[in-house]
Amino acid sequence: LPPTNIIVSNGVPFLSSSSEGADRRICSEEELAKRLVGKECHVSWPYWTPAVIKSVVGVSSRVSKDEQGTIKVVKLSVQEQVEAEKKLDSHRGFWSARGGVDIGKVLTAVEAYPL
Repeated sequence: LPPTNIIVSNGVPFLSSSSEGADRRICSEEELAKRLVGKECHVSWPYWTPAVIKSVVGVSSRVSKDEQGTIKVVKLSVQEQVEAEKKLDSHRGFWSARGGVDIGKVLTAVEAYPL
């Protein structure tokens, strides 16, 4: 597997590419959702609030599970894609300014909500 950063920002862990131009996700958003949606995690460093992962969001889709555990892929509209890309890009700037670390281009967000 290519090296991938996992970052927690504003209560949401993010996966980012280790190389600026390359798409180096460890797996597809759908596979990541199969592995993670519904799992508990801790968010809001340094307080580590218990949370549950609800969905995986990339620049073109949001992947979640329905009540029966079936994977549901929703393609984002053009406007939603623009907004998703801006939100994902904002985390790179946040960590660069706050932590002095360039995490690379953020490709996928794992949305988690406090319990």
